Amino acid sequence: MSYLLKIFVDRSASLPDAIRAFLELPVDIVFLATTLIVGFSIMKPENAMSGMAWFGGYIIGAFVVVILWRRSVKFFETEKYLIATPLVLINYTLCAYGLMRAIDMVTGG
Repeated sequence: MSYLLKIFVDRSASLPDAIRAFLELPVDIVFLATTLIVGFSIMKPENAMSGMAWFGGYIIGAFVVVILWRRSVKFFETEKYLIATPLVLINYTLCAYGLMRAIDMVTGG
């Protein structure tokens, strides 16, 4: 999201810039979800141990998301769209699940 604002506010951006921003969005989402997990961990003392375990899992997940993002950008830039597309779909699916799970944990759902 921040990348989109950086490239579009008060300047013109190209379509490849917009697509790169779209490809990068899962990275922002996974770090938002990780932040929510930290919030879950510090909300109540009884959440500390499980929260730290979830935090570790989310850090591993963030590493996977960053790898998928980098690979999808690489394939996009080399015009291998049929390889980039599934990577992007996997990345968005992972991030959506992670964010929904984190929100459920924080809200007690």
